[in-house]
Amino acid sequence: MSNPFAAYETAVTEIRRCADNATSIYTVVRDAANLLRDWRTAMVTGVPGAAFPRGMTTTSPTLTISGTTSPTAAQIGRTLADWHSAKQRLRQAYEQIPQNMRGQVRPPEHYF
Repeated sequence: MSNPFAAYETAVTEIRRCADNATSIYTVVRDAANLLRDWRTAMVTGVPGAAFPRGMTTTSPTLTISGTTSPTAAQIGRTLADWHSAKQRLRQAYEQIPQNMRGQVRPPEHYF
């Protein structure tokens, strides 16, 4: 029989990692959205075919979004799906702990 507490701790570590990844993506997207409020002076670097006027960076402050580090919609989708899967695994791991021993760990909802 496997150790349900060890399995739960593994699931806690996983949901924390997934939450950190989602928070990182949120921060990048939020910052890009803030830059796009002044979209007339914004540009994206590192995107093939996205040409901006040569003097754009010298004539006014340019707001730059990195096309090489910004997440794609697919990356955002995978990150969110990973978090939801980790949430489900955390709940399942919690259910494997005998009911009379669950008070020894924080409930899954603590990590949501």
